[in-house]
Amino acid sequence: MSPEKENGSTQVSDEEECLQEPVAVRRYPERKHNMPQFLSENYVSTLTSIETSACYSGAMRSPGSKLWERAMIEELHSHEENGTWKLTELPKNQRILDNK
Repeated sequence: MSPEKENGSTQVSDEEECLQEPVAVRRYPERKHNMPQFLSENYVSTLTSIETSACYSGAMRSPGSKLWERAMIEELHSHEENGTWKLTELPKNQRILDNK
């Protein structure tokens, strides 16, 4: 855009004025942000290819049933040791709450 003449003086448009302002130079280079390892393509594709059972019976029919059973026993022992909860008898006329 060219300067406009108004009342005998030269006027510079706002846009041209902004273009003429000095730009601050960065003192340090911009930081490089690396993608977290758990979001790499190989990791994500591995996670999507792993099949897990949604129920106990499915887990016990799977090839890794012994590993599932051992992991469940370890988890129960951990809850008992930490006092997270304790097993009790179901009171009469009460129903079990489903958990997922």
